[in-house]
Amino acid sequence: MFYSIFPVLGEYAYVPYCWSRSKDIVRRLFPKTYRVLGYLVPLFPLVCYAPLVGALVYTVCTDTIGKDAGAAILTYSNAVVATLLMVFDLVLVSAFIHFQRTMGADSCKKLVIIAQHGLIASFFGLVAIGFFGATAVLGIHSPRSAITVPLTI
Repeated sequence: MFYSIFPVLGEYAYVPYCWSRSKDIVRRLFPKTYRVLGYLVPLFPLVCYAPLVGALVYTVCTDTIGKDAGAAILTYSNAVVATLLMVFDLVLVSAFIHFQRTMGADSCKKLVIIAQHGLIASFFGLVAIGFFGATAVLGIHSPRSAITVPLTI
């Protein structure tokens, strides 16, 4: 279960930080999306805890529901969080690209820097989510292998 805590903490910090950094650009370009995300971003930490619940079910309830069902709960909860993160990052990337194309250097210098660096940061976030998806599809780091592999020193 402990291997699930650190990604949750990272996601818990990532989304509010990205939102506080980027909300002025989103507000200028997509006012309706800004209002929707303004309500959803504070709720995202609750969604981040879904993999911890899945890990807890996998660890504690494997006798009653079985290891395969527990692994499925853990995998699907991770996939839901990763999908939501990807959608959030794609909204930010589209806002950054649109901002640079339409407003560019004519706008506030601070927002130009935020758009440039936000585009790079969101790119790396999407790459990380892509690696997570690839490892899940290829079974490189499934919950079953993470728990049953003995540690050797």
